[in-house]
Amino acid sequence: MVHVLTLLAKVNKPLSSTFIAGSVNTNPVMIRQIVGRLRDVSIVETTSGSTGGTVLKKSSAQITLKEIYQLTKKETFFSLHPNEPNPHCPVGRNIQGVLIEVFDQMDTLVEEALGKITIADIVERVTRQEIQRSQV
Repeated sequence: MVHVLTLLAKVNKPLSSTFIAGSVNTNPVMIRQIVGRLRDVSIVETTSGSTGGTVLKKSSAQITLKEIYQLTKKETFFSLHPNEPNPHCPVGRNIQGVLIEVFDQMDTLVEEALGKITIADIVERVTRQEIQRSQV
């Protein structure tokens, strides 16, 4: 998602899922799924047709990585084991409650840090890195 949003911010014109997929090096179907999720939360908007595509709906300076994290955190971070632990074991009967507390603390710290980074910041870093590469 960050790659897609950074590309949209840097190019600043409607992009097709095929074009975006070429940058991400994935299938356009995957990009359409990502774009659909971003559209659902009003970060991007899409138009169909030969001149259509996806554009940012908000300024890149208004989109934080915290928003992206909140969309994806269930897919990317720790989770509890699907089987219930042994309730007769002192670790088993307590581990899930402790881990939930740890995950909540971790979530708070991650969201706090990511809330300070915007897509505009990522665009700036990508641009700076590209300039450094071209000077080598």
